[in-house]
Amino acid sequence: MTAPWNDGDKPACDERGIVQVYLEYPAKSGSVTYTGDVSVETLVALLALLAEDPRRPLASREEVSRFLDVPVGTLTQWAHKHIGPEYFKVGRWSRYRWSDVDNWLATRRHMRGGR
Repeated sequence: MTAPWNDGDKPACDERGIVQVYLEYPAKSGSVTYTGDVSVETLVALLALLAEDPRRPLASREEVSRFLDVPVGTLTQWAHKHIGPEYFKVGRWSRYRWSDVDNWLATRRHMRGGR
C-alpha cells in the first residue's frame, strides 16, 4: 500500500512512528471524528479504507460522461455493448460506482509507441 502523500509531505511522527491526527468523516448520522495518536501504517490503512467506502454516492451517467469527457450517448452505447464501466440499474436510472469507473479506466491505459 502506498502513502497518499508525496515524500516531502509525510506527516510528522515521533521516533516510534506515531502521528497525532484529527479526522472528520461525514456519515449519515452526522460526522464521525477521531483525535489521537496512530501509527503511520494505521493512518495509511485508514485513509485507504475511507477512500474505498462503498457508501460514496453513486455517479449518474451524466457525471461519468463529464469525468471521462465523452458524450452520454457513448456511455449508453458502451453499456449496451458491455464494453464500458460496470453500472447498476436503479429503477430506470443507470448508476456507477466511482471505483468501478476508476478500475475500468485503468484497463484502458496505453503506452506510447503502440505497445
